[in-house]
Amino acid sequence: MKAELGVEFPILADKYLKVIEEAGLKDPTEPKSLRGFAILNSKGEIIEAQQLDPFGEELANIISYASQKVSN
Repeated sequence: MKAELGVEFPILADKYLKVIEEAGLKDPTEPKSLRGFAILNSKGEIIEAQQLDPFGEELANIISYASQKVSN
């Protein structure tokens, strides 16, 4: 997926919704995530999380934004 998106930073899969819940992106009515993203620092701490809908339309902007945040 990283190669397909052209990103240099890791992408996390959160099967058990642990990080999603910590980031405030868990759907309160069902065991699933809301659309959005979270950026973690090198220590695994959430430095930013945003609910974003429609996610797909903003994906390119999210990747650019996340790249800048991770670089800082």
